[in-house]
Amino acid sequence: MPVRAADTGDVVKGVAGVALLCYATGVCGGGSQAQPAPRASSSGSTRSQTRAPAAPRVDQTVKRDQQALNYFGFPAGAADGQSGAKTRSAISGYQAYMGYPATGQLSDYERSMLHSGYDRAQAGAGAAYPNVVAAEGSRGLLKAFAADARGERYTPPGAIPAATAPVPAPAPQSPAGLPDFGQTQDARSMAGHCQSVELLTQVNGKMMTPDAMTDPNQALDEQFCAARGYAISLGQQRAAAVQGVDDAGRQQQCRGLVETMAPETDKIAAMPPAQAIASAEAFATKLGAQRAKMVNIGEICMGIGYQTDNPEMVLASAALLIGAGERPYAEVYGHHLRQGFGVAADPAAATEWYRADLAALDGGAAPVFLPAQGGQRAEVIRAALAPQPAANAAVKLPDFGGGSN
Repeated sequence: MPVRAADTGDVVKGVAGVALLCYATGVCGGGSQAQPAPRASSSGSTRSQTRAPAAPRVDQTVKRDQQALNYFGFPAGAADGQSGAKTRSAISGYQAYMGYPATGQLSDYERSMLHSGYDRAQAGAGAAYPNVVAAEGSRGLLKAFAADARGERYTPPGAIPAATAPVPAPAPQSPAGLPDFGQTQDARSMAGHCQSVELLTQVNGKMMTPDAMTDPNQALDEQFCAARGYAISLGQQRAAAVQGVDDAGRQQQCRGLVETMAPETDKIAAMPPAQAIASAEAFATKLGAQRAKMVNIGEICMGIGYQTDNPEMVLASAALLIGAGERPYAEVYGHHLRQGFGVAADPAAATEWYRADLAALDGGAAPVFLPAQGGQRAEVIRAALAPQPAANAAVKLPDFGGGSN
């Protein structure tokens, strides 16, 4: 059944429409060229007289190079195992960023650093460096991991070191009377929150696991920050494939998405998840766009929202992604409702959205954050939601009956 296009006044506001879909997908029209008819042989047959060329050999090492380069924001084109101009240009970009000679050819050491960094990032190690990802994107992890190998700590230029809290300015002296602690900050920083989470993870020595759930709140915080870091990296990968729009243009259009999706984000806490998901899916159908296009838009804008500390943009992106059928993004609503990022804090509603995410995964949906760690992440969230044993339970001494005098 064809989808119905949205009314201009009540659905397509700000960014939604052809311009955003065009820039986010890089596909604005065109078609396939007609193929020439096969040449007839002397016997009248249309069978080709020449043997089809053999498929090019796929170099698995080059393919892995390309996958890692693309992940860290050095566009190498399709990961087809064929080294060409794009791959060499991406290698030069990686080399220049890391301070290596920009030759376009990887040395054994440079390849080792690239591949090991990619493996660590895929395993979720980037969650420990939210300040690096926020400042430089996924490629910053390469420098962070390299610094780790030297026993050092990498801090991006201009960023607050993860292990150092900002020093507050001295409070003005107040006259005699009640103390004046200044104004309460209304908006909370997601990046700042993840810096605090990282510090506690470092103190604990590792992230919370399902079989050692000593602090459910810390466990959920760690999963939020891991999802945030992955979303930033994924958004940068998607944006790298878009031509003709710079970062400022993407941010401007994604800000328009907040207005477009406002009717759905307003329902996050007002409706049970099942009803809100059905509403988002109906709304997405009215937009009249292909599902793949909406997913691309949502992933780009979510990455920008997290990188620029704009929780409203993140929620709007999640609404679009859920509407496009990516129900595991319900996890985003759970994190934001629990912490009050861009929406009033509502722990009970947060739990329902976490459960909606787990239900989607249990039903066979593919994980949307850190796919390689999807099963483990789901079990951490499940364990964090489970009732915890009462702390400091009363200890009873044995009763052997009355004693003699």
